[in-house]
Amino acid sequence: MKLVNDSPFTCDRLVYGDGSGRDRLLVIVKAVFAVGEDQTLRPLAEQPALRGADTFYDEVGTSSIQWETEMVPAKPATDVVLLGTAQAKDQALVQHLDVSLKIGPLTKRVSVFGDRVWEDHLTGATPGPITPFREMPLIYERAFGGRDESNENQTYWEAERRNPVGVGFRAKHSAQPVAGSPLPNIEDPTALIRHAGDRPPPAGFGFISRDWSPRLDHAGTYDAAWQEQRAPLLPQDFDPRFHNAAHPDLIAPDRLRGDEDVAVHNVLASGLPWKFQLPDVRPKGAVQITGGDEPLDLQLDTVVLDADQQQVTQVWRGELDIHNRLYQVKEIRVETR
Repeated sequence: MKLVNDSPFTCDRLVYGDGSGRDRLLVIVKAVFAVGEDQTLRPLAEQPALRGADTFYDEVGTSSIQWETEMVPAKPATDVVLLGTAQAKDQALVQHLDVSLKIGPLTKRVSVFGDRVWEDHLTGATPGPITPFREMPLIYERAFGGRDESNENQTYWEAERRNPVGVGFRAKHSAQPVAGSPLPNIEDPTALIRHAGDRPPPAGFGFISRDWSPRLDHAGTYDAAWQEQRAPLLPQDFDPRFHNAAHPDLIAPDRLRGDEDVAVHNVLASGLPWKFQLPDVRPKGAVQITGGDEPLDLQLDTVVLDADQQQVTQVWRGELDIHNRLYQVKEIRVETR
């Protein structure tokens, strides 16, 4: 099927089978903008291709996702992701700072601390002195979570399902000494860690892996009944929210329009807030099928704010049921208005 892209942005299409086994046409449009010092957004002269695979900060399976593939079905709500580094103003040494993000109806704040370890005291273990820092990567490896396989009995091994690559998690029957073990650098300011056995929600702004909770909880049930009665179709209890990859606090109640104001604090070395307005780009599409044109509703479902690169990536997706009509699709047209 021919794709006519009259927009200045990257566009692609694919056909996939949905949970009912019906063929669906998926069209994806991606725009990347540079954020200037004057807070204006300008599209990159050369727009990058769609990401065809996940990229990780380190080894696959033992590190968090830096960028999730963009070749995924439409999402039921808009994901907002912040990539970057917590930075003290003018590279001063600090023990603690807060990073906050506001975009449209979404607001999120995390507390960032320098390195700390637990210390033994007569009253019990308490967090030790904070090592001052100038900057701290905003990655889940620095947030609460991790695995605890310290017990000789493997039945007592545990992992934090919400963030298995993090730090500070202790199994119920841990054999690891508390004293000297590290605390997370990134915490939820409404649930700061006070005791070594605390299990607060992992704090962060990045992509959530498909096999982490709560995202995995939306994947459905893959049991013997599914194997016998539905495979290879998705389970009956599959929830499309599985496609949302942002931190739960950064999934919009619906879809963003694309003209919202953005304000991020403590991610620039200057100490100034990173503030701008999304560029109000609205792609539209149409599909030429035997018998006439059908509109393609392209919705903004992903916004990635890359503070280190000072770039904004927006992704729109639109779908059309073309079951038993695949070979009748002649042309797909995309333009911006």
